[in-house]
This record gives sequence, structure tokens and C-alpha cells, in this order.
Amino acid sequence: MLEIAIGLGLALIPPEVVKTIPANGDTSVDPNLTTISVEFDQDMSHAAYSFAGGGSTFPEVTVQPKWIDARTCTIGVKLKPDHDYWFSVNNGRFQGFKNKAGEPAMDYPVAFTTAPDPDAKPASAEQVKITRRSIEDLRRAIDTSYSYRDRLKIDWDALFAAHDESLAQATSSAQFVRRAAKLLATAEDLHMWLHLDGKTTSTHQRKVTPNFNVPTTARQLPNWNQIGNNVATSTLEDGTLYILIASFAPHAAPEINKAHNLIRESHDAPAMIIDVRPNSGGDEMLGRSIASLFNDKPRVYAKHITRTAGGFTEPVDRTLLAATGEHYSGPVCVLMGPANMSSCEAFLLMMRQIPTATLIGERSYGSSGNPKSHKLANGARVFVPS
Repeated sequence: MLEIAIGLGLALIPPEVVKTIPANGDTSVDPNLTTISVEFDQDMSHAAYSFAGGGSTFPEVTVQPKWIDARTCTIGVKLKPDHDYWFSVNNGRFQGFKNKAGEPAMDYPVAFTTAPDPDAKPASAEQVKITRRSIEDLRRAIDTSYSYRDRLKIDWDALFAAHDESLAQATSSAQFVRRAAKLLATAEDLHMWLHLDGKTTSTHQRKVTPNFNVPTTARQLPNWNQIGNNVATSTLEDGTLYILIASFAPHAAPEINKAHNLIRESHDAPAMIIDVRPNSGGDEMLGRSIASLFNDKPRVYAKHITRTAGGFTEPVDRTLLAATGEHYSGPVCVLMGPANMSSCEAFLLMMRQIPTATLIGERSYGSSGNPKSHKLANGARVFVPS
């Protein structure tokens, strides 16, 4: 099994993005910018491209993508001032960017915000009053409900003071949200975001290179069976069962249920490989539903405390229950990596408690949170880990 697990990583090295203009995370991009460019770390095939995205956050295209050298592709755009944009270089099933050997580039999301219109009217007195209350609401959420507030060693007084003028001068709730997101980005917390009018604004985007590539893995394993977008299976020559679970998101539940049934039906398999390398979390209960199939008795896999207005609660055990019926008792290899976080992190902790399971791969990302919503005076909501 060790040989197989390591073998999954032996393939052509997929291309990676090394530079974009605008850069991911830029918050004051010139709205007069007319060209977006993407540069890769190796020579690319010029047969296709994939700038993935859509809707109001996707830049208006004025000139179709073209290659200006062996590694750099550009696309002509028209941008609006004070606007949030997002696109992805390759994304899921859109894999147009490939190197000369046909290996798809790693997905690379790019989010940026254009600078405000210098001719925009200043905020009204009423807007300033509402904004001030919103700043107070935001600060209260951090001070009374953010579980990692003190662990991070951030000087929140100084941080809010540094951003006070920018927040107070916001001419709209949407602009306030973007500026508040910049303040909160200091925490580098993926479980902290803002929500307004049906739109979510993240405060932090991690930069990790997953130790996993779907096309590469699918080529290397026999009898590859794709079950929806989040689960795939393979049976190796010796009968070892391989199951990829790419997400524990609620929408993936029907696919995960099929994986659950397959594990139950495969107790005679000599070994199993559960691959969660691309998994960044979702519903922890879905993770438990899989992990319990390998478990013969209740096992505590984590403890947590919750932040409330009155302080922290007492520690609470998180327990993985035994399988209902017969559990799988053969050896299990869990493939993990830097993309793993949140509820997938919890899944790794569950599997680490099972004597027959071995975790193999790269270190996981390490983020958890259980975010709670807090309403601001301007109608926005901030979500902070509890």
C-alpha cells in the first residue's frame, strides 16, 4: 500500500501560475486596466485556454485570449471602478490551460478589487451615522465572539484605528464590506467572511499547491469510475479499493453515500485507500459517516471550546461512534495534503484514532472554525469562528 500511495504522486509535473496581472488579492487595481495576463512556470500548449468564471464578478471581455510568448497568455478586459472581480485559471472540469505534454495546469483563482471612482460623491451624513454603528458592530463581533481573537496576538485596537477613516468614508454598504474584509484579512482566517445582498466576500485566500491532480491520478489507476464531481473509485489489480472523496460539502452527500455503500460492500478487499488530498472540508457529519465504517468502538478524536459573550464554554469531546454493523478491519491508507482543512481536518483526526489506518502525504492546512453570523447596522453580516 505504501508503494501505491507514493506512486500516485509520480507523474508529469503540472504547470503552475507564477504571476498574474492584476495579482490575486489586489484591492486597488486601476479600473482603466485593459489587459489581464497570466504567466506559467513552464512552456505551454497554445491550443486552448480556460479563464473560468461568470456573472457580475467576471471581467467584461473585449479581446479574446492570446499567447504573447511561450508561457504568458493575455485577455483584453473592460473594468468598472470600485468593483469586485473573480476568475480562475482552469477550474474543475475546465482544463484548457495545458503544458506541451498535455498536463493541465493547477487551478489558480484570482480575486481583485478595482479602485474607487475619484469623482464619486462623498457619503451622506445619514450614511456616515449608519457606518459608524456598523464599525461598532464589527468590533463587538471580534471582541466578544471571535474564538481566535487573542491567540493571534493581533493588536485589534491599532488595527481598527488604522482602518477607521477608510471604513467611515465608505459611500455604500458594499464598499464598507470590501474595506472591512481588508481589515479582517490580517487574521488570515478562511472561516471569516462578510455577506451582503446574497454575495459573500472572503477576507483571506490561502495559497497552497495541492499534492493531487485528477487527470494524472485517473490515468495511473485502473478501472477509474467517476461518481459525480466529488467521488471516484478504482479497484487495483490486487483487489485494493481506492476511493477519492474530494469534498464533504452538503451537496456532495449523494455521492458520499455511494462511497459509504461501496465500503460496506467491500469488506473482503485486502486493503483500502481513502484519498482526500483535494478535500477542503464541508459537513463534519459526512466525514464521520465514512470514518465510522472503519471504527470498532467509540473514540474521542478532538475536543473543542466555544466562544460566547460570557467567555469560553467547558471543553466538549468530539466522539467517533462505532460502525453500525460490521466494520472494515483491514488496513486503510489515508492520503492527505496541504489542501485539507476544516471538516476534512476533523476527518483526518478521526482516522488517526483508528489502529488499522495510516495517514500518508503532506501536512494538512490546519484550519477550523464553526463560523457564526453577526448582523451589522448597514445590513451586512460578518461571520467569525466561534
